[in-house]
Amino acid sequence: MSNKSQPEQCPEYFERKKSLVITASPSRISRLRRAYLDGNLKVDSKRLAEKLIAFERQLAMPEPPRDD
Repeated sequence: MSNKSQPEQCPEYFERKKSLVITASPSRISRLRRAYLDGNLKVDSKRLAEKLIAFERQLAMPEPPRDD
C-alpha cells in the first residue's frame, strides 16, 4: 500500500494544514465544565458535526499567495 492512499501519512497533507488557536475565558471554561459535571450540558451533535466539517474544510483550503 502506498503512502498516497492515506493522506494523513503524506508529508504534503501536513504541510498544507494550519494551526488555529481558539481562546476562551477561564470563566467560560469553568461554566462549561460545571455544566458537564452537573449533567446539564446539552450538545447538539448535528450542529457540532457541521462545525467540525466546516473547520476541516477551512484547514484543507490552500493559502493565498503572500506578497513578501
